[in-house]
Amino acid sequence: MAKRGHASTGTRSHRPVAGSLTQLPRDHQLEVVVALMRTGCYDSYIMGQARPDLIKSYWENPPGPRTGLYLHRTINGREYQARVPWNESLTQIETAAVLGTTLMTVNRWVRSGKLRDHRVRGKSMIRLPEIKRILAERRPTRGRRIFLAG
Repeated sequence: MAKRGHASTGTRSHRPVAGSLTQLPRDHQLEVVVALMRTGCYDSYIMGQARPDLIKSYWENPPGPRTGLYLHRTINGREYQARVPWNESLTQIETAAVLGTTLMTVNRWVRSGKLRDHRVRGKSMIRLPEIKRILAERRPTRGRRIFLAG
């Protein structure tokens, strides 16, 4: 029988204690911060606000259906990068940063059904293929538009 909170059970604690990061060695701090960023817990813990403008996203090359992306954040003057594989999910804040919208817009799209989400530990997550679908719908068409007067 596995112990409660043991790695084999898949349960993890996502609630860091205030000041605990500064007490760790610097290389361990980076590992903890990246893990918190990936789970989406670091945003609400450190930033206090939903700030998609603090997150930059870059798509991998070559573009295609199985293309992932990189999320770059600057927190307290330090830069952090997280790679998101093509089949992973993003939080609503990260989704807003990738789509170039606000958190409330993403939240409204989820509630209206325009964006499909799923819950992970009670948090709304959006899969990367779903984000790509929305980007393709919002992409402007090439060429000139012809308007017919009637």
